[in-house]
Amino acid sequence: MAIMWSTTSFTSYLLCFMNKYLEGSIYQNNYLECISGIVACYCGSNLYAMYGKKGTFTIAWGLTILGAVMVYLIESKIFVIPDLLLS
Repeated sequence: MAIMWSTTSFTSYLLCFMNKYLEGSIYQNNYLECISGIVACYCGSNLYAMYGKKGTFTIAWGLTILGAVMVYLIESKIFVIPDLLLS
């Protein structure tokens, strides 16, 4: 549990630090980060109740890998988000 806490804390602080370097407005990025945190807390508690500690960790790890790949693809301009969605 300590390892899981350490890795998630490091990832959270790293995301807060790197937020100013992501594409787009820093305010919009902060708002989206807060909304995703609220959704994650709600969904995480429900997942924990259904799947337990190990299942929830596995699901969260898979979603983290998916999110990291999407950030990489968007920042490297391989996957382009239309301007209509950004404004």
